[in-house]
Amino acid sequence: MGDASPPVLKQFKVPVDGVDPMLAVGHQFIIATQDHAIVFLDRDGNVLPSKAGEPQSPFSATAFFQHFLDEKNPDGSENLNNIKLYTSRQINEFYDTRVDYDPVSQRFAILSAARESGSTDTRFYAFAVSKTQDPRDGFHQYMTTETNYRDFPRLTINGQLLLVAHNASNGLAATDGDRPVLSAYHLPSLQQGVDDPPNWQYYSSDLNDAPRVFLVSHRGNTSGLSFVTDIRSDVSLRIAAFAPASQPYLAPAPIFASHDLATAAPWPGPFMVFRNNTLHIAGQIQVTARIPNQQPPRLSIRALRIPFATVSPTQIAVNHGAVEDHIFGKNAPTDAPGDLVTYEVPGTAVNKHGDAIYVYGRTGIVTAAPLFPEVRYSVWAHAESSPRRSVQLRAGDYQPQWFYDADTTDSTPAETTKTSITHAFLKVDYATAVVDPADDETFWIIHEYVDNDDTSHDASYWSSVVGHISATLP
Repeated sequence: MGDASPPVLKQFKVPVDGVDPMLAVGHQFIIATQDHAIVFLDRDGNVLPSKAGEPQSPFSATAFFQHFLDEKNPDGSENLNNIKLYTSRQINEFYDTRVDYDPVSQRFAILSAARESGSTDTRFYAFAVSKTQDPRDGFHQYMTTETNYRDFPRLTINGQLLLVAHNASNGLAATDGDRPVLSAYHLPSLQQGVDDPPNWQYYSSDLNDAPRVFLVSHRGNTSGLSFVTDIRSDVSLRIAAFAPASQPYLAPAPIFASHDLATAAPWPGPFMVFRNNTLHIAGQIQVTARIPNQQPPRLSIRALRIPFATVSPTQIAVNHGAVEDHIFGKNAPTDAPGDLVTYEVPGTAVNKHGDAIYVYGRTGIVTAAPLFPEVRYSVWAHAESSPRRSVQLRAGDYQPQWFYDADTTDSTPAETTKTSITHAFLKVDYATAVVDPADDETFWIIHEYVDNDDTSHDASYWSSVVGHISATLP
């Protein structure tokens, strides 16, 4: 790596904890979420006070979507939106919470999966769109009544569509059957609280038997298209795009492209980014395998820029010869020679100049001096051939350890010696980066670090840190 990445403008700790740190930054307000929690903030990180007597955040996702669990309305009448009227399952928990912000309509959207507590048999999800750009003014809320399995739901907004994707029960279309993999909802109707908003779905068979699709965050001109990707275990990166529907409840015909990489594409974080006719992807890859009872695996960050030669309502085509595929994550300038470090769980965003930021967790595996689970970021400038040197956002306070168990549901016992917990081992599912809607240049990032506020938990205490990052390249 060459020159350093841009500096931190501000940072603050988020007063909710979990495993899925996500961030949506509005023109005046911020929403941060974890798997089970939601908090409303100002842009300095202060929790918003109650505005008109409404409950003050932070609160649980279950409390946020409580209306779908209540048997009665406040006036004592039957609540016809009670999800238990539509299923025999005792749905009582909302989790796997996501959030996004639409800079055009200036509205937030929140998504959570729903299940019976203690069960992994997810069946439903709920989502909400804010009534104004101030989340305290309330949300229009919706919930699915389909009984198709939903796991690890994902959310993004593009144009007039709110898009939701999710995993199937085991990620295999052949055994799961032809199930929905993508749902699209008419955003203007959601913003107005329409009871039955226009919507449509893609099934696996509509997208070349995709077992799941990964969402793309769209910024700038997309020629009216929305993109999704299909990542499997082979080297082919499958890409689908679709124009707005010509009829409210009719799914548009998708168009397709693909690109063969040297190895299978990494699974991204909450979303990839399509901007300036280029698809940006960031994920983690394994460098060295786990050594049982000794040390976790070492991972690195893989960043891809995939430019398109053609983007039109009827055709998309990758510019195969211009694809950039870069792996980074060996050592920082401050590391000692010979240090072995793991780089994990990246999130990415791209500003109007085409500069991409990658936020990730970093932990020492074998180091001369302790390197506790920390948060760093790197910027890949649009005109440069590789990402710049990283900048530390927040250092970790200590090194937690725990017994590794590859699968807690099988009969194979956990390892007998505790090993280091890293971001990818036991703790974090993903991190988030977004571009500031006020300037379309600076970045906001969120990730987790080990926090010394509470060391009583043997499996560690983690906190989320938010950083506002300059767009000025040193």
